[in-house]
Amino acid sequence: MDLFAQLFPATPRGLLNAVLLFLPPLLILFHPRLRWWSRLLWLAATQLCWLFVAVYAWVRLQRYVGDPQMAEFPLADAIGWWSFAFPWMVYLVFRARRAQPPKPAPKPDA
Repeated sequence: MDLFAQLFPATPRGLLNAVLLFLPPLLILFHPRLRWWSRLLWLAATQLCWLFVAVYAWVRLQRYVGDPQMAEFPLADAIGWWSFAFPWMVYLVFRARRAQPPKPAPKPDA
């Protein structure tokens, strides 16, 4: 698929794209104190941006069904910086919800 060749070219930019897309789900997957179903829900949440991309592609293909030039790369227009930022936003919410409350300061012995 040409989209993956555009997203992950064999350059440092392609490696950066792969890290930006796949590191947040991997960090959630290997979190030590989490049940499997909770991990699955958080992993699914990090990938919700692709649901928008799929709906966008479907609507664009339906709208420009007779114009092959417009339907050639329907996903390339939908994938923007937010597609890379969204998994990180979900990961930051995940970390904020899993943060341990600060320990109270020890009382001085007087």
